[in-house]
Amino acid sequence: VLAEQTQALAADDFAPDPAPVRGMTLGLRDIAAARAVRLVVIGQHKADALAQAVHGEVGTSRPLSALRHHANLTVVADAAAVSRLSPEIWSLA
Repeated sequence: VLAEQTQALAADDFAPDPAPVRGMTLGLRDIAAARAVRLVVIGQHKADALAQAVHGEVGTSRPLSALRHHANLTVVADAAAVSRLSPEIWSLA
């Protein structure tokens, strides 16, 4: 069951339909084994985590950082989420 905060954050994305109340968690091993990974990062509250994953050391304290080495990773993020990244590594489409 998703936390109430997660449901509230998702509400706008799913409007007018109700936000999901359940989700699934996959381990990084399963995600890393996928042929393709699409990561969607939305909101200022995710900016630090994304910046640490991109600019920080790869390690267990930053599980998302392990995806930097995936052969087919696409990151889709809004301007707020990329606000702490070095401008030369992202572009707005």
